[in-house]
Amino acid sequence: MSAATLFLVAITLHTVLSAPQQDGSKQATVVEQFNNFNGIDPWRWSYTLSDGSSRVEEGEVVNGELTLSGTYTWKDPEGSVHEMTYIADKQGYRMTPQNRLGTNAGLSLIGR
Repeated sequence: MSAATLFLVAITLHTVLSAPQQDGSKQATVVEQFNNFNGIDPWRWSYTLSDGSSRVEEGEVVNGELTLSGTYTWKDPEGSVHEMTYIADKQGYRMTPQNRLGTNAGLSLIGR
């Protein structure tokens, strides 16, 4: 095997082995869904996914003004649960983070 061929094989192996690895996890699927969005307010819709993510949203028109509120939840790769609550109305879009500790955060508080 010539030096050029050996160099090409080495570079190819290095490129393949240093590429990010897929974690092999499946895509999340919908396990629960609700939709009461029929054009008559108030309305509500929600879904829950197999990975624990979820979203709930409610809305209505009050005195000609659209008002929405909702919550979405997800779990990060370390297992901590995050929840965000939002409101959208004539004053704009506002988010309020909720203080929910995931399992890893609880373990780190006790030093394990």
